Amino acid sequence: MGAQLGDGGKWVREQCAMLAQNGNGSMLEFLDEPLIDLMDWIAANNAAVAKHEEGK
Repeated sequence: MGAQLGDGGKWVREQCAMLAQNGNGSMLEFLDEPLIDLMDWIAANNAAVAKHEEGK
């Protein structure tokens, strides 16, 4: 997984919004995470979403 570069932070904000929505949390909490930790959260969220989609 690679981060989008040159988009002014749009990709990171979108990922944080999805994390907050899927976890009933605050987008700002995820924006405060170090980037390396944030990437782990994004990967875990994407895996959970994929697993959920398989079960539909």
